[in-house]
Amino acid sequence: LNKLGEAPIGPLLMLGGALVWAGGTVVQKKVNWGVPISVLIGWQYLIGGFPIFIAAATIVDYDYVSFPGFWPCLSIIYNIFIGFVFCYYAYYEVVRIFPIGIATVGTLATPIVGVFSGVLLLNERVGWEECSALVLVVFGLGSPILMHSRRVKVR
Repeated sequence: LNKLGEAPIGPLLMLGGALVWAGGTVVQKKVNWGVPISVLIGWQYLIGGFPIFIAAATIVDYDYVSFPGFWPCLSIIYNIFIGFVFCYYAYYEVVRIFPIGIATVGTLATPIVGVFSGVLLLNERVGWEECSALVLVVFGLGSPILMHSRRVKVR
């Protein structure tokens, strides 16, 4: 907790990002865009990528940056097409089909995949902190299902 007080900007930016993401999800669900989700994703990348390309062209000091090799380039391509394009498309399809509460709770599975990927691919150790966090995440994933089944039984 002391370290958080020393550098609060990171967690505050994460909280801000979460709030913007939540707002964007609500807008995505509420507005009838009149175009397929794949078109919206394309426009998001075009509009969102433009400032990134401008910053990369003007801010990065290329004297100290070397071009990455084959595997880093392959991982960038994977992240663009699978991690971003496909996953954003799938997320907004889920948001379109289901209520926002159900759709967004599904994103809680991300830390589970991250922890186990770290163990399998990077040989990271999992301590009691990670295990207890995963238990809370699994509880968070299961809570809506348990509460929904209780409501159905009562009727």
